[in-house]
Amino acid sequence: MKRIYLFFVMMGITCSSPLYCYDQSPACYKQIQQTFFRQDLLVAGLSLYSVNQNIWLNIYNDLQNGASSVPSIVDNLARAKNPNPLDPVFLPGASAEILQQALFSVFQGVMNKYAYEASSSTVINQNTIVGIFRYMWEQQYSLLEACIKI
Repeated sequence: MKRIYLFFVMMGITCSSPLYCYDQSPACYKQIQQTFFRQDLLVAGLSLYSVNQNIWLNIYNDLQNGASSVPSIVDNLARAKNPNPLDPVFLPGASAEILQQALFSVFQGVMNKYAYEASSSTVINQNTIVGIFRYMWEQQYSLLEACIKI
């Protein structure tokens, strides 16, 4: 009995790494997690909200670094739901919500870092953060829609 328990504990640890864990999400869903923060859309969004150009490259670089955490955030959010929308059956609507939450979490964290940046003459407040993210999400929604068929 102790061996069976140890096996499941080890499987739980192993599945915390995306390299070892399998879910039912399509490859395009996983790709969107990594490529959502496109430079062209970010620049357009930052421009729409008159964010100081001096910090655009820093924001982009931080988002590229932060994108690596999106899959684990998605996985953690999915596991917290019952049923898990990624496994054993992929649930498109719930999976889109989780993806949006994970991406926004990373985006908000990066943008908050620059909200009170001394070199920025632009006020980056919650409305700006939500607006830019919504712009980027809407620009890529058709891609997500085609990918997961929502």
